[in-house]
Amino acid sequence: VLIAIAIFSSTLQAQSYVQSTCDFSPMATEGTALCLGDDAVSTAIPLGFTFLFYDVAFTNCYVSSNGYLSFNAGLGNACCSGVILPSGTFPNSIFFGQEDLDPNSCIDGDITYYTTGAAGSMIFVLSFVAVPHYPGPEGTFPVTVQVQLHEGTNEVKIVTTEYNGD
Repeated sequence: VLIAIAIFSSTLQAQSYVQSTCDFSPMATEGTALCLGDDAVSTAIPLGFTFLFYDVAFTNCYVSSNGYLSFNAGLGNACCSGVILPSGTFPNSIFFGQEDLDPNSCIDGDITYYTTGAAGSMIFVLSFVAVPHYPGPEGTFPVTVQVQLHEGTNEVKIVTTEYNGD
């Protein structure tokens, strides 16, 4: 399987973006189910560690059913098209599969998250598996993508195995 991944890393001194294609399998998609409806945003989800995003420390994230993660509370659901980043409307956000998606409250597709690893090198894993575009049903232009936040290196890895545009 050939999969594209993107790795983001930054410090105050430098910012970098590396895109590569390699044989890479996503991590397990087990974990806590996140049942979001159409155009919904989760409550605070604990990462299990402190993650530095552009040198700002965060311990929680918020997930939109439309395929983005933010470290800021109270942002919109980002439906239905992309935005130019960085964005004052969506600060401290990672857009990994942003579209008009509808997981239909755990009926169509799966959204899960978990934290794994030893202290100092833990990984927060967020997975969207076969989440369809609005209005569904399951199987309608599905998106399967995983975001990994790495403690210590503060890398953001995005693994996309299925992305269908409508």
